[in-house]
Amino acid sequence: MTFVVHSFPSTSQTFIDRQITGLLDLGHEVRILAERRPQDPVLHPAVREYGLQEKVTYVHEEELGRRALGAVIGRLMLRKPSALGLLRRDRAARSGGRRVVCDRVKTLLDASPTDVLHYHFGYVGLRYAEVGRELGIPQIVSFYGWDCSGLPRQRGEDLYEPLFRGVDRVTVLSDNMKARLMELGCPPELLRIHHLGVDPSEYAHRERVHPAPGEPVRLLTVARLVEKKGVEYCLQAVAQVLASRGEAARGLRYDVIGDGPLRGDLEARASELGLDDSVRFHGSQDQEAVRRAMMSAHLFLLPSVTAEDGDQEGTPTVLVEASSTGLPVLSTWHSGIPEIVLDGQTGFLVPERDADALAERLGHLLDHPELWQTMGRDGRRHIEESFATPSLSRELVQHYRDIMESGG
Repeated sequence: MTFVVHSFPSTSQTFIDRQITGLLDLGHEVRILAERRPQDPVLHPAVREYGLQEKVTYVHEEELGRRALGAVIGRLMLRKPSALGLLRRDRAARSGGRRVVCDRVKTLLDASPTDVLHYHFGYVGLRYAEVGRELGIPQIVSFYGWDCSGLPRQRGEDLYEPLFRGVDRVTVLSDNMKARLMELGCPPELLRIHHLGVDPSEYAHRERVHPAPGEPVRLLTVARLVEKKGVEYCLQAVAQVLASRGEAARGLRYDVIGDGPLRGDLEARASELGLDDSVRFHGSQDQEAVRRAMMSAHLFLLPSVTAEDGDQEGTPTVLVEASSTGLPVLSTWHSGIPEIVLDGQTGFLVPERDADALAERLGHLLDHPELWQTMGRDGRRHIEESFATPSLSRELVQHYRDIMESGG
């Protein structure tokens, strides 16, 4: 199989690493075509353990695109074109750059044939599905969130029509996403739900109990600091709980792991809310540090929202990880999250952007620590039954076999 991705490896897309290693564990060969090298240097341990970087070929789209663009603009400068003409030629140059990249991908696939092309994110499939179709290779594309929410809103609802005509199967993460892809014109017969999961055996399960007197109750969020993660509402909820409980809540600690464009704004907001002694922003951490933080935490918070640009979650893998360790989860009725967090059973869900409701549910959990153990056990069981990587890897192989047997 050949995985085609935008960047590899990526700290925010470890679910792709898990899919690859799951296939390798089953004895399959996997090759990775990546458009460019990652900007973030932190590697998931599996990348080293399985030698995944040795399986990557970088297409270098940016470099090739610049070459094509520079060559065309150089010719244009000699002709002194009008502004409109230059704009048109600039677009043509970019198109030429894309053709150069597609030709390179085609050459790579010709030189080293593959049974299946698996595109990760709709926009990646949109760029290369025509190449796979020309070569007669069975193709599958997986959507993960922004590619079927925010991007079509920016580029048009008909954005993926060429992709849907060229691929043999489309996977999504939830019923919510399945309905969205049908709105975007995907034929229902192409669609399958395929969850992202973890290997529960890699996550120790700890039953949460209220800490001893003098020890803090630890809240945790692990997220890229962007609007859709809803960290702003966590800060508001924590501030409300601290204000309403006074001395009884002095030991509350809230740790935020992750980085992103909103970090400065969120740190400033925490100070405005008087949370300097209660909240710590730790920046990006490797997977082992995240696991240690999960094991020491008592409750996990991720109140995801639909961003102003339409960006939405798919099914955040971090929620699967948190539940695997036995953490009760506070989240929102957003996208596919209700398929991971069972409201009232493995955690609580509240409406998007409702800090009051989030504070109320957080307060309820603080008042009833006896719920922590039952929610943690049920959460672990739910992940083992529906989100375990070994069974999901076998399911993915069956998708590949289906499209190969149907002739692509």
